[in-house]
Amino acid sequence: MGYQLYKNQLNEVYKEFYCNANGYCKYYEECKKGVFQEPKFTFDRANIGIEYGESDIPKIAVVGLEALGKSGIIQDITQPSESKYNPHYKGVRYVLAYILSKIKGECPPENSLKNELVNYNKYTKQYALLECYKCAFADKAKGLPHTDAMKEHCQEILLKEIQQLDLDFLIVQVKANRPYDFHDNLKHLYGDICELIDGNEYTGVYKLGSTKHPLLLIYSYHGSSDPNPNTWAWTNDRKNEFRYIKEELNPVLDKAIEEYFTNVKIENCR
Repeated sequence: MGYQLYKNQLNEVYKEFYCNANGYCKYYEECKKGVFQEPKFTFDRANIGIEYGESDIPKIAVVGLEALGKSGIIQDITQPSESKYNPHYKGVRYVLAYILSKIKGECPPENSLKNELVNYNKYTKQYALLECYKCAFADKAKGLPHTDAMKEHCQEILLKEIQQLDLDFLIVQVKANRPYDFHDNLKHLYGDICELIDGNEYTGVYKLGSTKHPLLLIYSYHGSSDPNPNTWAWTNDRKNEFRYIKEELNPVLDKAIEEYFTNVKIENCR
């Protein structure tokens, strides 16, 4: 199952929701009610790498808050960027590079700086990038409004995207603005079988679903947030020697990778 098949499956999801006149989302009017800012972009779709789903590559999706560098009405599934290095996307790229390099027996990145992550550009072709919110109202970096309707309906689309991607890893880099009951709804999607393997609800890995093909759900902080502003930052602070990455995040990622290899061995023995 390769890129084109997954792209086709995602397009079927978007047909279900983006089905009103001119391709508008069927929930658009409800979601923007009470929001007075103009939309920056609407009806977002996944970014999916051209090598996603190839047989020797684990299927990984990263969930962020809102899309990067998009504007207007989004009409196509596009490729993840190989050139962006803002704090949000550096967080995405670091986790992606760490997991894939270790699975492939290569050296993982030492930090989340641009001059380090540029060595791992190839991995942007091998994953999918999803967003919690499919529309963005107001053209600013922080504090975009998320209505109650958005928290409900954008999540419907997100959960359908996750279902269609047949994931091995789902990395969620959203904390304060997660949609309502997202963790519980994700658990339900995988049969309410959920085990915390390592870490916690902020930086941790859970195993969801059956032993045949479980989902490894990883939570980490958003790349532009500070887990503890008094002591360290996430993707742009050298003075504290990347304490969050080294002390909290990497051990969780290592545990997830270990569990992935255990699952692969179980699958191969069937």
